[in-house]
Amino acid sequence: MAEMLVAQGAKQEAKELLHGYYYQVFSRYSAFRREVRKAVATSPLLAGMGI
Repeated sequence: MAEMLVAQGAKQEAKELLHGYYYQVFSRYSAFRREVRKAVATSPLLAGMGI
């Protein structure tokens, strides 16, 4: 979802979405957080999102 937002030019909304899921909604799920970090690291659209 974050990549779609970045592609549409809504980079701030994408960052807020990632941070919301990563730090609030799924803060206790290390496997999910690991997958999010991996996805952000390998995505050219999400580079520099700060996760």
